[in-house]
Amino acid sequence: MGRYGNELVDDSDLLESEFYHDFLRHYGMFRQCGAVLGDSGAAVSTITFLRERKAKSFGYRQLGLLRILVPEIQNAVRVHRVIAEARRETASLAEALDMLPTGVIKVDARGKPLYFNRAAREISKSGASLSVSSAGLTAFSHSDSQRMNLALANAMNRDVRLTTSFRIRKKGGDASVLMLALPSTGVAEDGEHCTIICI
Repeated sequence: MGRYGNELVDDSDLLESEFYHDFLRHYGMFRQCGAVLGDSGAAVSTITFLRERKAKSFGYRQLGLLRILVPEIQNAVRVHRVIAEARRETASLAEALDMLPTGVIKVDARGKPLYFNRAAREISKSGASLSVSSAGLTAFSHSDSQRMNLALANAMNRDVRLTTSFRIRKKGGDASVLMLALPSTGVAEDGEHCTIICI
């Protein structure tokens, strides 16, 4: 892991290369020390340190530091890729949920909304049955708000999977069904219980 530039390419060959004439020479660089961080098959990632030609060549000390540094960078790259993939999957799920005519709201163990899809945003904006804010959920009817918050509190105190449903009033006297799907092991970001509410 880690190589000096002249271990890979002789200095005389480097001076005649396109890499030197098109890149290194323009920045006054010549001495190299680098390592391969990864090879996915489609692309190779490397890290390279450069010095002027008049500077001393890289030595064992620099190479030793590089060999310590490379595994840390490789680990950081792996973590970055996992996070990037998780974000892509989350974005794909969010796009799918936004296509549903049903409002979907995810709240944490304290009843604070973590996510709501397009239909839920439209329902909240209309204020006809349920409003969603950073403070929590509020039904059109005060009694429905109390009943909903009690159902949430009861769900978070259970160790078993629970699904319940009830009706809440809307403006104009119509009724809307509120479904609470309450998993015993939630998928909230903090690892606590979470609740998925479908309107």
